Amino acid sequence: MTLLIDRDKCLACGECAERCILDNIRVQTPPCRAACPVDLNPQQFVTLVALGRTQEAAEAIYARVPFPRLLANLCPAPCQGRCTRRGVDQAVAIHALERFLVEGHQPSADRFAPGPETGERVAVVGAGPAGMTAAVRLRQAGHKVVLFESQGQAGGGVRADLAPELLAAETELLDRLEVDQRLGTRVGGSVSLSELRRDFLAILLAVGSGADLEFAVREGAELDPDGRLKVDPAILSISLEGLFAAGQMLAGVDNPVAAMGSAQRVVEFVDRFVRGQSLKLPPALRAGKVLPAQVDSRRIVELRAQAATGTPDRSAPVPQDELSGEPVARRAADACLRCAEAVDYYDECWYCLPCEVECPTNALILEIPFLVR
Repeated sequence: MTLLIDRDKCLACGECAERCILDNIRVQTPPCRAACPVDLNPQQFVTLVALGRTQEAAEAIYARVPFPRLLANLCPAPCQGRCTRRGVDQAVAIHALERFLVEGHQPSADRFAPGPETGERVAVVGAGPAGMTAAVRLRQAGHKVVLFESQGQAGGGVRADLAPELLAAETELLDRLEVDQRLGTRVGGSVSLSELRRDFLAILLAVGSGADLEFAVREGAELDPDGRLKVDPAILSISLEGLFAAGQMLAGVDNPVAAMGSAQRVVEFVDRFVRGQSLKLPPALRAGKVLPAQVDSRRIVELRAQAATGTPDRSAPVPQDELSGEPVARRAADACLRCAEAVDYYDECWYCLPCEVECPTNALILEIPFLVR
């Protein structure tokens, strides 16, 4: 059995791998996605832009990131540092494309709807990017969320970097999901951590960098030599049962988007703890169905040769500051080399075809015997 992949259309989205009933298909991870703190798949939305499907491209971002305007305005774009196209000329304008999609397309009104109510209560301490992201994801999981913030409004440290109206538009999501926001309430001041431990099944601390953590230390939490909370790096829990941490209070989390990524990661474990499930993920869930991308070196050599001889290249990257309008966006997206694709992993197949039929861009064709088809 052979998978024939049209690389110009492959999103590396993994839909085919999910549909394969024999668990035969694996999807490669492009370097840009591996570098993304919030696990966005740039190959997916960039390819959709190249195909002229910009609303779908925007929805791919909206489905993954609760606060996309924070992402579009604050992300340092580590994806571009890993872009394979840099080996030819310059990185694809991923972040500019991201901004183009977020600023030009509206999300659906019902995204991140609350899940079936569990009746369990979770406290989130700190309403910066990490705390807000965690609150949304925990509501999506069906838990009641109380968000404590010492300041009079949500946003944390990014309030100084964003226009007030932009931040207000983003935080409307908290209201729509009925997150109970206790603004102007300082944990360790008007309410103690011990009270939260009494009243909530789980607590997520996301108070940001430079915060006074004495309230947690008094309860038995430990700090590292840099004054940051010590956590189990696998599940981001601290030394007190039911307490977890996220955001820039953790070592290695050095910007708001990385803080949002840490919140998305820890929420999975908070949810499992609340449901009484093991915090040790099964091997299948840890490994997933992904492989490192195998870049087509012949394409790199070809493009370098074109650049050396001055041969016109319709796929040459568009400078970041020149991205305006859909025609230019599509030209910028054409520069993507589509590093990742689906692969035939075990070479076993029942020729049932869901992988081919459900491919959102018709990028996959299953090569099977003529009589079978």
